[in-house]
Amino acid sequence: MKYFDITLKTPNHNDMSAIARRVHGTIKRSGHKYAMGMPTQKNAPYTFNVLRIFSDSNETVLTFLKLFNKDDKIDISDVVDVPNDYHGEIVQYRYYSLQEPDGKTKNFKFHQALFEARVEVAESFHYFKYKHANRGGEFNSKHFEEFHDVGGLNAFDPNNYGLSSKMKQAWLPLVYL
Repeated sequence: MKYFDITLKTPNHNDMSAIARRVHGTIKRSGHKYAMGMPTQKNAPYTFNVLRIFSDSNETVLTFLKLFNKDDKIDISDVVDVPNDYHGEIVQYRYYSLQEPDGKTKNFKFHQALFEARVEVAESFHYFKYKHANRGGEFNSKHFEEFHDVGGLNAFDPNNYGLSSKMKQAWLPLVYL
């Protein structure tokens, strides 16, 4: 596994969301796997200034570098190799699903109440803004929550947004800025 950082010269949530969308679009077209990390300084909140891209393939790294190399709003770090026998602090950025039930859903009031409770929880999480063609091209937030542990790295299987989910796990090395 390897990673590199994309750093916004001027931190901005909308610009970082745009970079996350570009990363997603590039990977979706290329078919490679990647995971996104949101590194911080120790005990500091995420400030939407650095996006860390993890990959298990040199080809994926080259695809990214070709895409982002000409963007004057960002700096790209050197590529860092993670030792195969890494054992230490690990982190997972898990997608937090928010799907509103439609009016035809069985037990609609119950499912609507669950949805509203999840929305309230999600308001404390970080998110990126994505556009969805199947939702009329409107912006939709992809919230993520952070889980920390200590151990080795397991299989590298993030979802196509570069995040973990219940079915697609990606534990990443926790390396502070």
